[in-house]
Amino acid sequence: MRPVPHSEDLPIPTAPDKYTADSEEDTSDEPNHQDPDFQPSTSMTCSHHQITQAERNDLVRDLTLSQTDSELLGSRFQGWNIHKRKV
Repeated sequence: MRPVPHSEDLPIPTAPDKYTADSEEDTSDEPNHQDPDFQPSTSMTCSHHQITQAERNDLVRDLTLSQTDSELLGSRFQGWNIHKRKV
């Protein structure tokens, strides 16, 4: 976007005197566009990837993390329950 010279044909816009906020009640008149026949894919699950120690080591190396940062990352992984437990 760049500046545009104004003239009589293209005046400087003026702000409105009063602003109004739309509320949720005002949108109730809008039609519902949800598909009643929609079926979510069963192939998509909400499970997350469990990271192995080798994957964590690779990540630490790729990100060039310090020992302290590596330990913090491992702690966060355990807190988020994404660190694969040893069998």
